[in-house]
Amino acid sequence: MGKIMEWQNMRLSPHFSMFELCRSDEHPHLVQPPNTVIQYWLTWWARNVLEPLRDRCGPIRINSGYRNPELNRAVGGEKRSIHQVSVSGEIVGVATDIVPLKMPIDTALRVISEMPELPIRGCIIYPKRGFIHIDSRAGPRSFFESPTKGVYLPLSRDAIKKYRIAA
Repeated sequence: MGKIMEWQNMRLSPHFSMFELCRSDEHPHLVQPPNTVIQYWLTWWARNVLEPLRDRCGPIRINSGYRNPELNRAVGGEKRSIHQVSVSGEIVGVATDIVPLKMPIDTALRVISEMPELPIRGCIIYPKRGFIHIDSRAGPRSFFESPTKGVYLPLSRDAIKKYRIAA
């Protein structure tokens, strides 16, 4: 944990630190330093996705970023979760679960959909849990809503434009 605490000041970009992208509130004892390859991808993600998104949405809290395999198991993540960045030596992409602090998540979903220049390929809104998952998975850009655990409903461009979370 001492090494992780040193990362609070290790900047990946102007507004995001290594600590933010690696921390775990529920399992801090399982947090381990990522290797240099994973550090490269986290830096790339912070600079090319999180910073431009922050420019449009305002401050963003990272709920979950990089997870080593042990942490991924502890949080109940998928075996090949993109949060791990690398699975069996293969780079699968980068993922973060985000909460915009000055904008409702349904508005942030629309903002993300209006930024095709971002290398986001997967975007899942979790309205009941209050966050948005974004990732760089392979394949075409896809948007989903997850109203309950394990259920993923595709969202079309028109559906995203009209999407609202009931108060």
